[in-house]
Amino acid sequence: TNSLIVPLIIWTTIGILVSIPEMLFFKDYPLWKILIEPFYKIMLSGDTYGNPPLWFLCSFFIVKIIGYYLIKQSKYTISIFLLLCIGAGIILSKLFILLPLGIHNVVIGIIFYYSGYIYKNELSKIKTNHVVLSLATSIFIIINLLSPSYIDIHLNILKYGSYFGYFILSIFAIILSIRLLENKKCEPLAWIGRKSMYILVMHWPILTIIKDIYETCNLTTKGLEYSYVLLAVTFPLLIFLSARIPPTILNY
Repeated sequence: TNSLIVPLIIWTTIGILVSIPEMLFFKDYPLWKILIEPFYKIMLSGDTYGNPPLWFLCSFFIVKIIGYYLIKQSKYTISIFLLLCIGAGIILSKLFILLPLGIHNVVIGIIFYYSGYIYKNELSKIKTNHVVLSLATSIFIIINLLSPSYIDIHLNILKYGSYFGYFILSIFAIILSIRLLENKKCEPLAWIGRKSMYILVMHWPILTIIKDIYETCNLTTKGLEYSYVLLAVTFPLLIFLSARIPPTILNY
């Protein structure tokens, strides 16, 4: 609760406050809609108004709770539960159903969460064999070329390929990435990884402020030029803020 829900509440509130000028002056929202819509959206589908990427925190909170009890069960029970999750995910995806608090993407989160648990406790102990690694990489590339698959996890929508195949390819890719990079050191990338929570909660309000400034000045918010400005302003500012703001301020 302290590391996920409290930041979710704080930074969703900040996102809403930052979005109020846009809602009032550019979208002409009535006051009642500004007050009600954030609660309506998160209850309806897990979306966080004003700071959309934070849907992940709500879903991850539910996944963590389910995962805590799941790993205590027998392997048979876990296998059945994971198969049910995949089946439920396929049905929800085909029918384009969104569930309250983002439960529609929790079924995906559970599969990745338990896969991580298995890797950490079982597979990570096996030493990397370069021959096996090379063979596994080749197989992964071939499968991905023949049957690429992608799911929009936020909305649990299969964009192309196979729903089940997406998990195989994704988990395969994650394990291969870990194995290929386990002995490599890149401190700037590692630092960004350690500050990923900061970047997650802060980047959208910054993007919103830049967008409001552009619209106030009657400048276009489309095209490559605008994208370059977003990148040039947001990324350095996130690095600076992540380095300067203490964890207690972010409540993380």
